[in-house]
Amino acid sequence: MNIDEYLARKKELETLLKKEGKSAIMDFFGTFMEKNPEIKAIRWMQYTPYFNDGDACVFGLGDPYYLTRVPTSEELENNPDGEWEPDDESGWLTSYHKSMKKMAAFEKKFSELEDMFESVFGDHKDICVYKTEKGTIKVQVMDFEHD
Repeated sequence: MNIDEYLARKKELETLLKKEGKSAIMDFFGTFMEKNPEIKAIRWMQYTPYFNDGDACVFGLGDPYYLTRVPTSEELENNPDGEWEPDDESGWLTSYHKSMKKMAAFEKKFSELEDMFESVFGDHKDICVYKTEKGTIKVQVMDFEHD
């Protein structure tokens, strides 16, 4: 195999992994939401920091936030750039909230999928997986600006 064949095969495999990975991710979230019908959306940010105070800058997932109502179109269309905060008023909750304590097993698996999330959704992204009014699972991926 020469270098051009290798590069073509690599691109082909990356495309396949991204396509199959997205399908697996949607199945993962669909199963989770089916078992936890009170959760209507899960949102997180994923990125490689530009500066890490002397430590290596490596890709990572932010903590997932859970919403117990169907997100509004404004919430899906506008990138909050970190302006939304988890609290009872906004409806976005973290696993630290008393009603979300059962999320530990989900969050363990979620963090194990870091490489898959990066290859499927990319770097510097704000992602929301949500259930529509009709019960369909969808994903919204937005670019994310950060320091």
